[in-house]
Amino acid sequence: MRHDKSSLVIDGNTTLFDEDLVALYAEIKPMAGLFMSMNLSSGDQIDLSNNRIGERVRIRPVVNFNLTRHLELKLRHTYEKMNAANADLFTANLTDARITYQFDIKSFLRLAFIYTDIDRNADNYLKPVNEQYQSFSTQLLYSYKVNPQTVFFAGYSDNGYQDDDIERLKRAERAIFLKLSYAWLL
Repeated sequence: MRHDKSSLVIDGNTTLFDEDLVALYAEIKPMAGLFMSMNLSSGDQIDLSNNRIGERVRIRPVVNFNLTRHLELKLRHTYEKMNAANADLFTANLTDARITYQFDIKSFLRLAFIYTDIDRNADNYLKPVNEQYQSFSTQLLYSYKVNPQTVFFAGYSDNGYQDDDIERLKRAERAIFLKLSYAWLL
């Protein structure tokens, strides 16, 4: 954040922070068709909303499992908790589940579900924020690769959300889409 917003100069016009972070990553493939990983990190991070340093913990497990030769399940969850000014700032959970059926080398069908849940301590923010935010999105996508440069996509997606003003998840958008991607060789 610039102290003098009318100036684009960074030196002497911003607050500088020192960050220390410890991270650990591990992965394993215990059998054919099963991949698991874990990403852990803990340490300092800038609280961008309030222009200060905070302490963050992040845990992210991932599991990819080939159920059959054509069917794959991918699960990913991210847990993040941040404290600043000696108090909780937020706790966030993001879950991403995708199931993909690969018809052949050229085409697949994927169904994705993404759920987000964020709880904030509004008293620890300098500006007003929602204390609670949840969202849920789904997407159904079909992809067909005509050749390495040309891909066709068709699908449906929707999403809904809930915050302090809405008591339960409310659908916000729905979309049906088509996309053709082509790369010209020069």
